[in-house]
Amino acid sequence: MRVGIDILFLLPGRVGGTETYAWALIEELIGRRGVEVVLFTNSSTRVPQHVAAKAEVVTLKLSGESRTHRLWTVQTTLPGAAEKLGVDLVHSLGSTCPFRARLPVIVTIHDANWSAIPMPLAKRIGLAVMTRLSAKAAHSVITVSEFSKRELVRWLGIPPDKVRVALSGIGRDTADVRWEDSQSAPYVFALGGDGKNKNIEALIRAFRAVRREFGGCRLVIAGHTNSAVRRMAADDAGIELRGFVERRELLDLYARATAFVMPSLYEGFGIPLAEAMAIGAPCVSSAAGALKEVGEDAVVSFDAGRGEDLAGALRSVLGSTSLRQELSRRGRIRAGAFSWALAADVTLSCYEDAVAGQGSA
Repeated sequence: MRVGIDILFLLPGRVGGTETYAWALIEELIGRRGVEVVLFTNSSTRVPQHVAAKAEVVTLKLSGESRTHRLWTVQTTLPGAAEKLGVDLVHSLGSTCPFRARLPVIVTIHDANWSAIPMPLAKRIGLAVMTRLSAKAAHSVITVSEFSKRELVRWLGIPPDKVRVALSGIGRDTADVRWEDSQSAPYVFALGGDGKNKNIEALIRAFRAVRREFGGCRLVIAGHTNSAVRRMAADDAGIELRGFVERRELLDLYARATAFVMPSLYEGFGIPLAEAMAIGAPCVSSAAGALKEVGEDAVVSFDAGRGEDLAGALRSVLGSTSLRQELSRRGRIRAGAFSWALAADVTLSCYEDAVAGQGSA
């Protein structure tokens, strides 16, 4: 089977979990017998060498910086380019796909965040329309959690049997890292993000409410942060903004944290939570979106809309060695449910169904 994979949306270091999903899934697919992968990229995409060695890379004429230009290219250029290269189907990994193509099309839609996250009205309408049209046009929709499936069925008006769930996985490199409950330099660790849904401002307020009880404890935040978060942290020596960190440093931050916190108001899955659990870091997580589904009983959950709940969750984990040890044990067990190999199995099943349907059409 020759598969065209659309990653025209991918801007390195800028699209968060969707980038992690894309490269992890692609790495699994290029290793499968009988699967040939053609990657459709923009000029900003940096394809890892080991991926480029096993896949055909086709760079279309766009930078990816302009959403309008990208969406136009997906509709006008991508279908013809895929046909010329003899692919059997196109899989778009970034929530939008060609509306009219003679080849079967699969689309991955991670969530319905435009229905829940504050954003400009024009952007909300645009995302809702493009996602709905893509879901209607695709042979099938892949999403990353049962929560997201329910949301997509609800908001896009598509039948449940058109949506397949392929749970996101965790990096294989997490197997080589193990959490240690170090008391020498305790810190709470979180990953930021530009969007309000990451709820980092609420985390800072909750941390400030409890840190006096745990002298010397710091709050370390990696990844992008918005201006409000940077202002809050500017004059606070107990809050450290690391910015973008390389993978090795990220794993080390998980492994040495007294607790990992994911305070999001909305998530379609939550790969950082799954990876933190795999390493064994004690996890505190909101119950919003798919996070309760991902964490189950392996995390201390709280109501994302109640700052006092978050403060209480932090207090309970920071104050109990036995609870941290138990969360570490449960987290490693729960993380065993998440595998990129399993995600690829579901994805390939969708491909086979689409190609078989095209053949009988």
